[in-house]
Amino acid sequence: LWCALPEALEECEPGFVHTPAAAIPEASGPGFVARVMIGTQLGVTSPVQPLSPTLYVEFRLEPGAVLDLPDCTFERAIYAVDAPVVVDGTVVEPFRLAVLSGDPVQIAAPAAAHFVLIGGEPLGHRHMVWNFVSSSRERIEAAKSAWRAQAMGHVPGETEFIPY
Repeated sequence: LWCALPEALEECEPGFVHTPAAAIPEASGPGFVARVMIGTQLGVTSPVQPLSPTLYVEFRLEPGAVLDLPDCTFERAIYAVDAPVVVDGTVVEPFRLAVLSGDPVQIAAPAAAHFVLIGGEPLGHRHMVWNFVSSSRERIEAAKSAWRAQAMGHVPGETEFIPY
C-alpha cells in the first residue's frame, strides 16, 4: 500500500517497510471478518506505522450480515470489491468508492461481500498522475522524469521496472 503524505512531509526521504501478512491483526463479529492493515478499527490496531493518521481495513461479510461502524473524526470511504453493499440504505455497486460521513454508518451485505474501508486526516488539495501524488504539478513532472531515468531508488526485493 502507498499513502499520500501531509504537505509538510512530501519531500521526506522515501521509505519502505514490509509487514508480513501474519502480523496483520484481525477482528471478527457476527457475519464478518476484518483485517486491520493500517490504523485502528473494532478495537484492533495494526502494527503498520504511517506518518499521518490513516485507516485501511479489509472486510469480508457473509450473506445477510450487517456491520455497524462507529463515528469517525477523519475522512473515510468504502470501496466495494466484488459485490454490492448497502450503506445506510444506499446500494454501492462493485468497483465503486463511496465517501462516508463522520457519523455512525451501517453496512449490509445482501450476498457475500468483500470491501475495504479507507480514510485518514485530510491532506488538502493534491494532483495525481499515474502513481505520483503531490501538492505541486511541477514536482509531479520532476518525478515522472526521475522515474523514466530509473533514478528514484528501488523497493527491496523488487526487480521489475514498470515503464511510465
